[in-house]
Amino acid sequence: MCIRDSVAIPHTVLFNCGQPTKWFFTSKQASTYGEFQKKKRKNATSPNIYEEFMKQRKNRSSDVVAYYVTGKRYKEAAGSQPEVEFLDAKSFKQFMSPTRQMKMAENEELGFLQVFIEPKHNFLTHGRRNFVLRVKWTPHICLVNARVNSFELDPLKKSGGTKHTIFERAATFHGNSDGSCGAIVSDRLGQFLKQISTKIVLQLEKRSPAVELIELNYKIDDNNTVWLLWCSSLQFHSGGNISRMLLSPDMQQAPAQAKRSHRSFTKCCVCSRCGVTFANSVKCAVSFKSVLSHYMETLSACAAAPVGPQYLQSNTPTAHPPKQPEADESTLKDQLLEIERLGLGFKVPNMLARTDPRLTPQALMKGIRKHDLKMLYRIADVCAGCATMITTKDPAQQPGSHTAMDLSSMSVFLFFQSEDGIRDLVRSRGLG
Repeated sequence: MCIRDSVAIPHTVLFNCGQPTKWFFTSKQASTYGEFQKKKRKNATSPNIYEEFMKQRKNRSSDVVAYYVTGKRYKEAAGSQPEVEFLDAKSFKQFMSPTRQMKMAENEELGFLQVFIEPKHNFLTHGRRNFVLRVKWTPHICLVNARVNSFELDPLKKSGGTKHTIFERAATFHGNSDGSCGAIVSDRLGQFLKQISTKIVLQLEKRSPAVELIELNYKIDDNNTVWLLWCSSLQFHSGGNISRMLLSPDMQQAPAQAKRSHRSFTKCCVCSRCGVTFANSVKCAVSFKSVLSHYMETLSACAAAPVGPQYLQSNTPTAHPPKQPEADESTLKDQLLEIERLGLGFKVPNMLARTDPRLTPQALMKGIRKHDLKMLYRIADVCAGCATMITTKDPAQQPGSHTAMDLSSMSVFLFFQSEDGIRDLVRSRGLG
């Protein structure tokens, strides 16, 4: 697969109290091909938006025209939980009607409408199923995750004899564990997305404080064009403190579509240690470094205490050895040397094996010895009880506490505006 060395942005319209205020897109004209542009305010009208969005769905196999995301009310200090609504031709026409826009004005909604990009066929899975590539970028590490829907986008194709709703066929990170699944991204694609994300961060930092964390969502179409969809998390850092943080909960299904769906789509997560399924809103994240430190402490304790080997691979958050303050890299090396001196076998902990089945004991030991930040600070999703067991410094603290929450369990929405500096990636100009 030959990926284009540039990134495009689909038609995206910002709505304020039911009125379209800004309209961004990537130009396809020969003289300005690939430029990130903005329509003039007078041309951002409902008839023009409807005509252009419907034009984009030609020669497509799916019925999804666009999706609308809203999660904040005008002048609210904190937004409500964001909701996403996938629109087909009929529901999109109703969305652009004066009746719907008056209702949005009454609710003082802030949101954005974006053209649905049809995913590449036979990419990450068989058939044409919706997927999203999410890049979590920090100054020290960059992680790439993929989420693939479990059902074909084509509404005429049935799975198990059941016809699925538009939300069930299009949801990825905003669906539950039954509606979508994770996928492995190639190293080449991961490096490309990392480079693109780094360029975006550099442009943002020209007009803002240093970026501490950003999550960007991408998609690839049949022409191998990489599309930047939206930003789901953004944190700024300045002067040793986080000076600006945009936070909001995870996306949920819009109530209008939830009534028509025969399945509840509460976003869920599976603990990589105990295997329990729980709500994503209480998800905790622990680093590989913390897991390895806890594992090696337990392994060393087993050499001096009458504890069976089944303890090490247990999935139940039971009592554990006294936990010292989180070890630094030199302490991890010392723990590894102690295990080798005692002749204990070093294995991949079960929860790390579930997170990444490709891990080997040799790779983990190499990462500890060489202080591999990319490996040590990878994230494993666990429940609150397991996170407390692994990370707490006080052994008397009981599992089940929610104090071990990590910011990576939160999501944020950034409505791309011209002031944010992202549009400086390419030369920008207004169009009539």
